[in-house]
Amino acid sequence: MWDWIPPDGVSPLFSKLIKIMEALSTLLGGKSGIISTLNNIYTNGKLQSNKVYDILRVKGHSKPWMNLIWKNYIPPKFSFILWLGLRNRLPTCDNLLYIDMDRACCFCKTYMDSSDHLFFKCVFTRAIWEGVRQWLKIKKNSSTLLSTVKLCLKQYGGARLTSKAVRLALCCTVYLIWKARNEQIFGHKDATIEGVLFQIKLHVYRVLFRLYPVSMIEFLFSFF
Repeated sequence: MWDWIPPDGVSPLFSKLIKIMEALSTLLGGKSGIISTLNNIYTNGKLQSNKVYDILRVKGHSKPWMNLIWKNYIPPKFSFILWLGLRNRLPTCDNLLYIDMDRACCFCKTYMDSSDHLFFKCVFTRAIWEGVRQWLKIKKNSSTLLSTVKLCLKQYGGARLTSKAVRLALCCTVYLIWKARNEQIFGHKDATIEGVLFQIKLHVYRVLFRLYPVSMIEFLFSFF
């Protein structure tokens, strides 16, 4: 099979398999390297899928913002949406150019729907983040998602309650803006700045209260 040349008109599945085999051959040093590696990823006669994934995945340097996103106190759905946003992998209109659809931002109706615009160049979402900033007394402003994450890493990187509140609030803000965007597009449910802000505060309070049930009393009053 190592020397097999696929004929013209071969199915897409076989074409994909051949490309994978060629990539493995280059990565592992030819046929002998592939066979040796495959023998090493079997345990008790069973293929270890996690080891296969580790071989095939593209390895890169860890991004500094990973330390902000993936925390055990931050709900995974919040972290995941922020992670997609930072990697420009959210299914915004600029990433779906092959689909015939209205590409204007559903909030401001002015600019194209994109992660860069949605976080936080849109007047609607910028007002939401400004409300969060005022609520948590975040002094410095930032206009992009990446610069906001860098700011939070630099100024709120510790383990204090306030630092956790800011990091959690950022993840929650991105998630709820994305949720409001989808509800407005697909559910025709108009969002309001006050409504999204209320949901952000509610989520932050719930998470922090589980972590600091006593300290939260003082925390609540310090921001009003």
